[in-house]
Amino acid sequence: MTATNMLRWGALGAFVAGLAWALSGIVQLVLVYPSNGPGELGSLSAAVIESLHALAECSMILALVGLRACHRSSFGRLGNVGFWLGSLSLALMAAITVGVLVAFDAIGETIASALILPGFVAMFIWIPIMGIAAWRAKQAPRYCAVLLILNPLAFVFLLASYGLGGIAL
Repeated sequence: MTATNMLRWGALGAFVAGLAWALSGIVQLVLVYPSNGPGELGSLSAAVIESLHALAECSMILALVGLRACHRSSFGRLGNVGFWLGSLSLALMAAITVGVLVAFDAIGETIASALILPGFVAMFIWIPIMGIAAWRAKQAPRYCAVLLILNPLAFVFLLASYGLGGIAL
């Protein structure tokens, strides 16, 4: 597969991931938010939300592969570290999300949250690393690199505004 084709698949992956994350937020807001919380494991709303999360996580891996194909030589070591850390953390998160979907209540919400936590924390590391690599490579527009670097701050802000429905933004 050529780098151009990999870039196209990566762009498709980024689009699908963004759409799936947005839809999961909308489903959360419409079906679950009035009762506050993610919904019980095994419920229809939890199954839809977790399915969208799994789709988004797998699509983000595809987006990372496309990004790497396009900027492999210019991202350097920092980009390689970000790519591998991102791919592994997303694969871990996707596997656990699918496990929750398959096993439903057998895993338990506390155990599932504890299992997914390392992948989730790794996102706070690899996304800014990819932003720094993009800034240094001067291959992507600067605003893209800045958005990647500031991503953890934006996430914390949205999570803090959860009571106001901010997580669905």
